[in-house]
Amino acid sequence: ATICYACIVPVQAGILTGKLATVYPTDDSLPILAKHNVTFSNEGCVTLEKERIITAQGPKFAEIFGKAILTMLSASTVNQPETITTFIRN
Repeated sequence: ATICYACIVPVQAGILTGKLATVYPTDDSLPILAKHNVTFSNEGCVTLEKERIITAQGPKFAEIFGKAILTMLSASTVNQPETITTFIRN
């Protein structure tokens, strides 16, 4: 999960290549997405559930971003209780 200009990090790492994502839209950030074949979404927060990736545009969308993270984490605990239990014990 990344927010604001930090969304550029997984873009440049190739994690978001060929995927939909958002970033704080600037004259610098949008060409970086295009260069790495990432489809820009003007939505405030984009969740790719299957890939377990969340991107958000900036502080204006922080509440939605936080809820998206909690939703994804909640789904993880339901689907993988052994992993979560092991993590808590260690």
